[in-house]
Amino acid sequence: MNPPRAGIARSFGIPATLIALVLLALVITRKTTDVHAEATAGISMQLPARIGEWVGADAPVAQIERDYLGPDTEFARKIYRDSKGREIFLGLVLSGRDRSSIHAAEACLVGQGWTIREGGIFRVPMDSPKPYALDMMRLVITRSARAPDGRTVSARNWYYYWFVGKNRLTPRHLNRILWTAFDRIFSNVHHRWAYVALIVNPPPGREKETEEMVRDFVRAAVPLFQKTTG
Repeated sequence: MNPPRAGIARSFGIPATLIALVLLALVITRKTTDVHAEATAGISMQLPARIGEWVGADAPVAQIERDYLGPDTEFARKIYRDSKGREIFLGLVLSGRDRSSIHAAEACLVGQGWTIREGGIFRVPMDSPKPYALDMMRLVITRSARAPDGRTVSARNWYYYWFVGKNRLTPRHLNRILWTAFDRIFSNVHHRWAYVALIVNPPPGREKETEEMVRDFVRAAVPLFQKTTG
């Protein structure tokens, strides 16, 4: 014999768990329909002209990127070169009113014809403005293209990225989504997330040297534009 239900559940035969879910949905809706946008971003959109021995040159933003990501999305990107001829691309994207302008890098890379060979967390110990560990995602990406003379040219890059909110850092897109939902519901805050990307081309056989180069560059560059330290 089933135990009797009370109130609405007893009168209309509605399971108590369903009532609880409806009430929870109402609470969440009340919490998220009046969310104020977090105006303070976790980064500065001014990339320095020089970072140590690295000299930066502005890199263009394609119109298709601006159209796709929204008119109030902010961009900053430079290609930095040192005296040895090495290059590092550094790019920042800061969401505007449409928070969907920040999304998973993997989808864009595949859409641009890149193949993701492998990926994993790359950690950089930081010492400024305080000691902390900066975790970023590193993807090994490859792409082949036809040169004007008919030859097939292949490219292999390391693509690093991470997401920055106010007092939030994560290298994982899913974590960013979960933090967004958590802060909207419990803190009434909608972060203005930023996306940081670095691209390098590691010469064959010099992977370890390239890793150290990236770590040194990140330790010098990030404190100059990133406010959040975990």
